[in-house]
Amino acid sequence: MEDKKAQIIEKVKKLLRLAKSSNEHEAALAAARAQELLAKYNLDESDFSEQELPKEAGMAHTETVKKPATWVFLLASSVAGAFDSKYFHSGRGYMCFVGVDLDHEVAAFTYGYLYRTINRLASQFMGKSQQRRLTAKGKKKVRLSYCLGCADVVSRGLKMQHERTPITTTALVPVKDALIRSKMSEFNLQSEKVKDESLSDRAYWCGRKDGAGIDHGRKAMPKKARPLRIGR
Repeated sequence: MEDKKAQIIEKVKKLLRLAKSSNEHEAALAAARAQELLAKYNLDESDFSEQELPKEAGMAHTETVKKPATWVFLLASSVAGAFDSKYFHSGRGYMCFVGVDLDHEVAAFTYGYLYRTINRLASQFMGKSQQRRLTAKGKKKVRLSYCLGCADVVSRGLKMQHERTPITTTALVPVKDALIRSKMSEFNLQSEKVKDESLSDRAYWCGRKDGAGIDHGRKAMPKKARPLRIGR
């Protein structure tokens, strides 16, 4: 048993080194795989040296849109929560994740994958004849509703997975939180009110149905919470 654990630790160490690669895609894949092994075998910082696991929060970002819809913020909030990170949206069109160790890297990678997948499914849905006959305003309403349905069901899946297999040991939760708060304080963040959106029930439930088939790694934003973005 100890031999197997030692082998897994060595594998994670190699992935951690790859996660520092200048190739962003290779680094993200290595970070995601390392995080998966850390969670699966219940490993934490005590299994590694100080040099292998940093003791400060970092930030990773992925490109999105300058004015996100509600479903985009919901997705970012859900992914951040699933990987024990925090997020904010920059006015330049980036979704940024702040976390400790590999958390923020994996969160950014996961968010990017899910964001692209939902948009791809939405495009396929909008290509059906029933949607092609709609006005421009109607198409926007239906697409946003569909995407929200997808994001909602993915959000629930991420929350359940995090509850089943938490990625941070109880003792380390306050340590990580303090490091993340410290990093977040470096940015001039302001709360931002999300505009109310008119929704189509039919499209929303179609989105939920299709979203259930999306493969995700790991909650919905509280109703009174406001997304953060860098102040201008």
